Amino acid sequence: MDLRKVAGRGVFACLLLLLFFVATAFGQAQERIFTRVGFWDVPREKWGAFVELFERYEMPVLQRMFEQGVIVEWGFDANSIHSPDDYTHSSWFSAAGVAQLEKVLDAYDEAMKALGDEGAQAEREFASMVTKHRDVLIRSYHRGSKSARIDDGYFFGSFNRVKAGKGPEFRKAWEKYAKPVYETLLAEGKIVAWGLDAEYIHTEAPGGMWAWYILADIGLNEEIDAAFEGSWSGLDEVEREARSAMMRDLTVEGSHRDAMTRIIHFAVK
Repeated sequence: MDLRKVAGRGVFACLLLLLFFVATAFGQAQERIFTRVGFWDVPREKWGAFVELFERYEMPVLQRMFEQGVIVEWGFDANSIHSPDDYTHSSWFSAAGVAQLEKVLDAYDEAMKALGDEGAQAEREFASMVTKHRDVLIRSYHRGSKSARIDDGYFFGSFNRVKAGKGPEFRKAWEKYAKPVYETLLAEGKIVAWGLDAEYIHTEAPGGMWAWYILADIGLNEEIDAAFEGSWSGLDEVEREARSAMMRDLTVEGSHRDAMTRIIHFAVK
């Protein structure tokens, strides 16, 4: 279960994602936070054993790196809305730089080597469960969070591919129309983290952007939906049409996707 192949945040086929960075002042917009995400496809009958392996061997390393301040966030989740091309699980960890992410990988290697035969057996068990795997390295353009530890929650993500050369305009529009809603929801305690992310190392076609949030109580999701709908209702007809037209001009038609995952474990400073 090599974290060089593991790592992770969010869970979506066609994803860029996810789920998923934190910086020095939480609850505010944050930049230059990097996240390494590992996506895994595991047969349904092996989900329980897969989670047990993560909790026994990977989670202690991530928690130790988190407590030492090497990383500022880590998580593990399972896809809630499946499609034939999707992955079933993802794991991730976030830090202020790529060098810190590499320290986590080294720490995992050292921990598994120290276990000797037990570590080798765990690696073999892990390899036997995974039918498909993918890593991504992403960076946040904006992010906010409050210190939290969740062992049961949800991640919601919205993906769009931005047209070539339109990235700055898209981010400016997102800052104007969406960011204030996320900030309000965080301040009200309805979500525990949010962000706007893109791939740092492009393994997909450039231009993909993920807007996302994490909540601890799924019962609050209707209020969250209402908050975003309210951001539209506060505009007059001319403003609504201008906003819609702008987004159509900035994104690739047909590229929009949504994702919903079940948080199994999540910690953020």
